[in-house]
Amino acid sequence: RSPFVCDANDVVQFRLVRTEADMDAAEVFEPEFTHQIFRDDETIFGYRDLVVKISMSANLFKTLVEISYAEKVKSVLNPADDITAMLKQHLGDDVFTDRAAFIATLKADAAAPVPSAGGTIVSTWETVGDDGVTYVDTARVFRLSDDDVYPWHARFEPMILFYIDGASAIDSEDTKWLLFAVTRARADDASVWSLTSFATVYEFFV
Repeated sequence: RSPFVCDANDVVQFRLVRTEADMDAAEVFEPEFTHQIFRDDETIFGYRDLVVKISMSANLFKTLVEISYAEKVKSVLNPADDITAMLKQHLGDDVFTDRAAFIATLKADAAAPVPSAGGTIVSTWETVGDDGVTYVDTARVFRLSDDDVYPWHARFEPMILFYIDGASAIDSEDTKWLLFAVTRARADDASVWSLTSFATVYEFFV
């Protein structure tokens, strides 16, 4: 294989972050599938020693894309893949590519509330994390079409493309869609929260 053909599943790195320090220290996780984002054979063409770092704020899922490589092909007939454009087709045009701007947003959103006044709480329970900290997990339900819910959902929904083969987006403006989400907050500081899981449900019989 050409040194300018990379396995997208190996070069894409995700991090969920809350602070600037997390951007280099948070645990890295890799995608399972990339054929809906990049090429059908899950490769990226045109770069040697490519690394694609995708940092997402753990609460509101605002996203920074950082791309590094040792060398890029200089062919007009067969140019390198436009990685940022490929990602923006799914992650949205508001993806950050400037690290400083993303860090400023992280700081501004550090104590942002859960959208839509926190939705309707279904259940809560306490969990002790691997770090020994006690957290409060909260299951919530939202109407997906609400003005401040669907843009939040639109930022994390694309993650399903990387982990569910054949996944596709839903019509978030359809008022029959509900969003169930579990958030986790520190027991001693409810303003420090993150999204841990979600599911969407369609009300067929309502």
